[in-house]
Amino acid sequence: MEMTSLAKEVSDLAGDLVKRKLHLTDFEALQIAVKIQNNRIFKEAFGVDIHGDYPKFLEAIAMSQGYGSDNTNQVASALNNLDETLSSAVELIRNLQSIASIAHSLFSINEMILNFEK
Repeated sequence: MEMTSLAKEVSDLAGDLVKRKLHLTDFEALQIAVKIQNNRIFKEAFGVDIHGDYPKFLEAIAMSQGYGSDNTNQVASALNNLDETLSSAVELIRNLQSIASIAHSLFSINEMILNFEK
């Protein structure tokens, strides 16, 4: 069976940790390797790279909102605005779920009343 590149990277990291004689079990080395790889993935996905050719996810959103890389306070402000917007969206979804639950309960009660009247 062929290992995926991600699994191979984790396996190689774990092997390197074991070779360093840090008194880790294979399992502990594997846990640490998975955490290291996880952090790398997050860094690549969400990091802001001012030297790269392409903006990362959050930087691209800030730039699309009109904030330039010449003023880091503007980018931070854009990210704060995005956070507030996403928080509002989450709250809206929770409210809609509550409304749907209430509507379902009312429908069930109405159905019980109609069945009782028969």
